[in-house]
Amino acid sequence: MSGSVEDRGSANPVFSDDPADWADVLRAYLKASSPERFAAAQAAGTLEPSLRQAVDWGRTEGAALDPAELAAKLKALVANIPVTAPVDEGPLGDDPGAWPGELIEHFRRASPERFRIAEQAGRVRPNVEALVAEAKDEWAALPSGDAAARRAFKQRLLGRSDVLSRPVLALKPSRPASAGESADLHLGPGGRTQARSPDFFILGPERSGTTIVGAALSSSPDVFVLNDTMVFLRWISMRHQIAETRRIGEQHGMRADFVPTLPEDPDQPAAMSHVKWLLGMLVSTYYGAGANPAEPNKNLARFALHGDLLDVEQILAAVREGCDWRQVMALVYGSLTPAQFASRRVLGEKTPANVLHHRELRRFHPHARFVCIVRRPETNLASIYRRYPSPELEHALGHYAKFCDAIVDLAESGADCTFIRYEDFTADPAATLSRMAEAVGAPPWPYDPQFRSYNMPEYTGAGVDPSRGENISHIGERERELIRARTREFRALFYPD
Repeated sequence: MSGSVEDRGSANPVFSDDPADWADVLRAYLKASSPERFAAAQAAGTLEPSLRQAVDWGRTEGAALDPAELAAKLKALVANIPVTAPVDEGPLGDDPGAWPGELIEHFRRASPERFRIAEQAGRVRPNVEALVAEAKDEWAALPSGDAAARRAFKQRLLGRSDVLSRPVLALKPSRPASAGESADLHLGPGGRTQARSPDFFILGPERSGTTIVGAALSSSPDVFVLNDTMVFLRWISMRHQIAETRRIGEQHGMRADFVPTLPEDPDQPAAMSHVKWLLGMLVSTYYGAGANPAEPNKNLARFALHGDLLDVEQILAAVREGCDWRQVMALVYGSLTPAQFASRRVLGEKTPANVLHHRELRRFHPHARFVCIVRRPETNLASIYRRYPSPELEHALGHYAKFCDAIVDLAESGADCTFIRYEDFTADPAATLSRMAEAVGAPPWPYDPQFRSYNMPEYTGAGVDPSRGENISHIGERERELIRARTREFRALFYPD
């Protein structure tokens, strides 16, 4: 869904791309369209749990619907919100000891897609047990004779399917921990992630076509491309943060070893503190992203799919047993691979800005291949300019030029890299994909022009559009001359005409 939230109280509410807004929109819609039902549901304690369930359904099962169908379904769900609490108080009894099993069964029925993802990651029981542990004290404080308050409390718990997506670390010591020792991590029963490093990486400037190329490659039955995981970029950011923290500590006479130095060699053991730091940054990235108003179709809230899959518990358990950074990265990438694609024998990863750190990426993944997408500078920069509008084009040009310089360095570095011009891809997708398949070690497959992206179908559409983003009318001749001057080396390599 595109646009911004407008006229929240109307009979035809407008939804943003960010599901975080939907509950407010639906609440206002119900209040305006059916104030009696709104008041009754609010009094019965069924309003908020029902809104959460509707939004949860929209994020998971409803994600495949087009915007109009999804909006209609959400409105229908809200229009039928129950206005009385069931006499039996729902599937939860009065014994908190039985709640984990009761809640798990309820979430299995109420949110099957979210439940499936959480179960594959082994986080259903730990997260539900953590929710119950948090709720017990509040339940015990409720007056035993206040039936309405007890019903409302249970309804709130039943509406908390969001805990299935939380990377909760449910710490349960199997033996008393000695002084200075961490408690053992309680891991839920569920499947375990297969550690897996990408066989290839898709690199390139922003807005050069990397997303559509990754989606097209994923239409092969043998290939799956992870989209914008940001894993390596966050590792680079963590390294800079550690170095800056140590610099400030030394500047103020503090102990320089209070933050351990991140090892340069990926075969060195990974410290628990560093791994937790990295995982925290990834969780913040995946659940903190939202929609970019300049690109309403690129719903960054879909990064929550990565957060739902990230197997924090298993990764930390592996670090406790001892593993190096290369193994940690393999566990992260493996956990981010959805189960339905885990059997595909060639795994790729697409994060365009990795090209800025391609030499370090090669050190971490010496056997991986690179596919670098390039695009004619004028059209590429015009697209970036639309994404990051500013009074002066020089700002966007400076941003783009960093990518051009890095790509020139990549081309001269001797890396195992296949360079693909975006214009060649859009002119003949089948032939270009055949070339890329050979480059990444995948067998050829019959190209279907009507493929659909797993991660961002609203953004990529259902196929390749050669005219997409080709309008450069807002770039004047003076600006074009600046572009030519700043990208001379890049142009000489890829666009000598």
